[in-house]
Amino acid sequence: MAGRRPPPLSVASLMAQCQALLLPPAANSNGRFGLMAAAAPAGLASLSADVAAPPAQASGPQAGAAGTHAGLIHEPPAAALATGPVNQLFVTGCPRSGTTLLQSILAQAAGLHTLKETHFFKHLMRRRPLRWIDRHIQLDPARVQHCFNFIISHNALAAKLGVPDAAPEQAGLALYPELASIRRLDAACALLDDLLQRSAQAAGYAGWLEKSPEHLFFINDIRRHMPAARFVHILRDGPDTVASLVDAKRKYPESWGWIGNLRSTVQLYNRYARAIRHQIAARDSFILRYDDLTAQNQTVMTQLARFLGLPDGAIDLASIDTYRADVIRPDEPWKVRSERGIINTSGQKFHTLFTAHEQEFITQNIISTQDILSG
Repeated sequence: MAGRRPPPLSVASLMAQCQALLLPPAANSNGRFGLMAAAAPAGLASLSADVAAPPAQASGPQAGAAGTHAGLIHEPPAAALATGPVNQLFVTGCPRSGTTLLQSILAQAAGLHTLKETHFFKHLMRRRPLRWIDRHIQLDPARVQHCFNFIISHNALAAKLGVPDAAPEQAGLALYPELASIRRLDAACALLDDLLQRSAQAAGYAGWLEKSPEHLFFINDIRRHMPAARFVHILRDGPDTVASLVDAKRKYPESWGWIGNLRSTVQLYNRYARAIRHQIAARDSFILRYDDLTAQNQTVMTQLARFLGLPDGAIDLASIDTYRADVIRPDEPWKVRSERGIINTSGQKFHTLFTAHEQEFITQNIISTQDILSG
């Protein structure tokens, strides 16, 4: 019938059309070029399955809290997770929730080398919808080189790894000439692992710890391409985290202005809290509540040590130096502190920074995480 709308496209057919438009041309048998007719890349197939398939049910002690969110987890096979001490560890969590504190503690306790925040995946991958292209078709070459230059220059790795004369904007190519030709996410991840491993070995360590808060949102990319990695996610009380974020913005507006107003700050925390909730019952993840850390809950520290393949008692907070100046960039003064122990400041900034009306707004709009336990 004239004027009748066509039936809506399914997710699978829409993705197939996108693939046909985005894939580069390939030569056929007589040398003429046409659209590639090969099967979809593995990542495309898995993306289609993620969207179309019903979510798997969670299992484990916190399955009730996770609900169907467990369907968003793309875990590596159990065999991919090493049974010995961890040597690839990611620490994530909302900014101003204790990620730097946890980084210092776990690097010392697990004997892992750690650098300043790399922000690797945020620098490497573009925003939606272009991120789909980065994952499944091709990375932006300029971003590939930038993210490696950023890590190398901010950690003075060129001199440590044998190319002392490399300019900051050429440091990545000086260490990895093949960097100019990297276009796929798996290759970029393999090179990141190699860079972190080389820097660890140069410093006398067998493995590495990477801490960038926003890597929580790239966790499935990391799982796909670095299946032996493990993750520790720190979860702080919502009002305290919002207060710390707002305090940082007021003191350092040039660095923290991006968090916006109070509403957007609450939304930022909620986004991280939802993402951490998705990791409940994941074999490769451990959620650590900030209050268990400040209370020096030894039962939880023992659980965390076992998760990392360490002996009981390895995470002895009374004997660990919880501050490291070498993981702080010069443009991060909010991380500098004089105390070396763990200080419990629960509720202090929330009650001093905000009016009664602002406190009410926060408590009414923040996501409750009280049901999420360490483990």
